[in-house]
Amino acid sequence: MGSFSNLCVFVVHRTAASSIPRAFWEELSKLATLETIDMKWARMVVVERFLKVMDTVSKEPNPPQALQTAIDPATESTDKAPNRPFPCLRTVVFRAVWAGASHCAVDLEQTGYGLSDKWKLFTPPVMYLRFIAVNLRQWKYLNDRRRLVLLSFQAEEGDLSGELDRQSRTMFKDVDNSTIDRLKGVARHVW
Repeated sequence: MGSFSNLCVFVVHRTAASSIPRAFWEELSKLATLETIDMKWARMVVVERFLKVMDTVSKEPNPPQALQTAIDPATESTDKAPNRPFPCLRTVVFRAVWAGASHCAVDLEQTGYGLSDKWKLFTPPVMYLRFIAVNLRQWKYLNDRRRLVLLSFQAEEGDLSGELDRQSRTMFKDVDNSTIDRLKGVARHVW
């Protein structure tokens, strides 16, 4: 694999996937898929060339209010986070043409999530792994699989810069080793 200029991770909660339009899945199937990980509660897809897929989502009319995600004042500011018409979809975009975490950006237009200063210090591969680790923990510990919680992007203690191999198994302690190795294989090319 070479360097990816536009790498995107989609995490879709299985019980809410019907709220995403069919056109989204059709466009997603046309992209170069680098990795697909099926979990009991969610599907994670890593793809290149995400722009057309995200355009498909943004053009769809908003679904009923029941499918929309409420903003938690404790974790997000309502004046900065846009409406999320598809709460079961979580996405992060890695614009990794150059080596540096400043070229990794959460897709604010679709999710409303920003990166804290501590997150911006991480290298792109570590950023990639940490994003997925947060998602996996959130999905796994939901008491009600139908309910979604807002993801919080907060760095844990310790400097993870350049520590991809040493830290990855700690971050993924609740995930089987084969999944870890597959994700690490993609992460090494996120530059």
